[in-house]
Amino acid sequence: MNASSLNRHVLALMFAFAVGNSWSFESAGLQSLSSFKEAKTWHEQFMQGAPTKAQRLEAMRTLVTSSPVGARGLRQIYQNFEGRYSIDPTIPGLEKSVLMQRSASKQQAKGYRREVLYAVAYHNDPRFSVVEMNRPLKRPWGNTDADLVIQHHPTGLYGRIEVKDYSLNSQRTNLQKLKAQIDKMSLEGKKTGQLQLWMNARPVIPEIYKFAESRGVYVSENVKTGKAIALAPSLLSMR
Repeated sequence: MNASSLNRHVLALMFAFAVGNSWSFESAGLQSLSSFKEAKTWHEQFMQGAPTKAQRLEAMRTLVTSSPVGARGLRQIYQNFEGRYSIDPTIPGLEKSVLMQRSASKQQAKGYRREVLYAVAYHNDPRFSVVEMNRPLKRPWGNTDADLVIQHHPTGLYGRIEVKDYSLNSQRTNLQKLKAQIDKMSLEGKKTGQLQLWMNARPVIPEIYKFAESRGVYVSENVKTGKAIALAPSLLSMR
């Protein structure tokens, strides 16, 4: 591995582990106060009034508190979007991730909660900024979207992150589907020059690691643990 490849590999690890602490999505279980359609209509009408940044942040809080996790979830999961959980509501695609937590699918809603928490962690890490979320990608090799696009300030490099939560059994059952996605990520990396990172909240089977490595896609497991954040000095020393 040459110096350039090593730098990119270390940076990929930094992208993976900068998310910090482990969060729980299971503690709040209050009933939803309105349907997804009603919440979407409410937010669309709200945005037509050209709200300020502060008003948009308050609207995000309203969407969360009226969702199944309720006010308890806003406090326990997002810490009211304050302090080290603060976030800029004008990040493209962020409000969609908040709104999609109103999905009737519990697994889909949980996935979007994880996306928002990753965005919160990167937003509050001075080495990174969140460029956009949920950007649709229409490509000759198939349509998809980018969960998060992050920039690393010291190097100027960008990373596209796919946020996953597959169990070991689900990875084996969906192996061909996951390989197809990793293939698309590899092509996206070649097109854009962005580091491609496939992050899973749980352990990852060797078959995925091996396949992704052959395609130049970085895989990280147990990302929610926040370990290895000390790799930052290593990257700087190799520049």
